Amino acid sequence: MMEAFVHALTIDLEEWHDICGVPAIESDRRSLPSRLREDALRLLEMLDRRGSRGTFFVLGRVAETSPKLVEEVAASGHEIASHGHEHRMATETDEAGFVADLDRAARVLEAITGTRPQGHRAAAWSLGRAKFDGLAALVRRGYRYDSSLAAVRPLGRPDLPATPVRLTTPAGTIEEWPPLSASSPLGRYPVGFALGLRLLPNRVILKHLSRMAEQGRRAVLAVHPWELDPDPPRYRLPLGLHIAHYAGLGGMRDKLDDLLRHVKLERIDRLALPEPLGTVPTDD
Repeated sequence: MMEAFVHALTIDLEEWHDICGVPAIESDRRSLPSRLREDALRLLEMLDRRGSRGTFFVLGRVAETSPKLVEEVAASGHEIASHGHEHRMATETDEAGFVADLDRAARVLEAITGTRPQGHRAAAWSLGRAKFDGLAALVRRGYRYDSSLAAVRPLGRPDLPATPVRLTTPAGTIEEWPPLSASSPLGRYPVGFALGLRLLPNRVILKHLSRMAEQGRRAVLAVHPWELDPDPPRYRLPLGLHIAHYAGLGGMRDKLDDLLRHVKLERIDRLALPEPLGTVPTDD
């Protein structure tokens, strides 16, 4: 097994149908079946059995309807962070709308856990494509870290941070914890993002994690509870989103369990950024 608690595990606590870029699914959302509790408890059992903990980026509207589940996640030793309230991409709003959504989610999560969230993740990795300085907005609202930037296309930009760093903004500094990606002749590709974890062999993922540890750098892995569903519901999606949502789902439960046999993962708020890392200016 690799050295314990070197890398971070993150989980977006949302429904299987919380998919950005599909207007029709929003109108159908209330009539679609919920699998959240079953899928989340399945993941919690696996993490407990394997001795790993993670940061759960909880969607505010999910916390409103499932407060007991959020309590159970926190009681199991996991961090509760914010995924915003309405799962709206930062590219679809302005700073005022972003902050209002952020504050609404924070109020709901604090009412359940008694603690304001320290961390944030925007829907669909969209903060790096926003027309406003989202990181500065997070600093002003008291957030310690963000995990919303992606150095891979089309989710983000290749000039964004590819490993956890401390960034400067006009409002102060903030830690950025982007999911693991790797470079290739064709550009950067996702490793620690959900789709990368589903499609890449575990030996490749473990090789990247080992390399990051040798360099003294953290890696971030990102999953969703619905990826462990043995019989996930189906919804007609555009081809690109269909691949992103459904490719490799069949083996994900066993893959993640096997991965956790080889490496223990930890929640972000218990990990310090390796030093020295320096300060990297944000491009937002």
